[in-house]
Amino acid sequence: MAGSPCERFRRVDVTGLVALRRHLQPEAERRRVRLTYLPFIIKAAIQTLKEFPYFNASLDLAQQTFYRLQPDRPF
Repeated sequence: MAGSPCERFRRVDVTGLVALRRHLQPEAERRRVRLTYLPFIIKAAIQTLKEFPYFNASLDLAQQTFYRLQPDRPF
């Protein structure tokens, strides 16, 4: 199923995220772990997909059907 990607870009206030990372940084350094923003982004994506499962769905206009990843059927 081919489709066109739908990309949207928005400005987001990440002041709280920056402060949280800065707060956790000393503990990460103590554990010799490089703390990046990626774990925070992944956690947000997981929570979003749990709450809005059609967020990452595909739409077949010809069939008027949504396709989304099913936990019991990975692909």
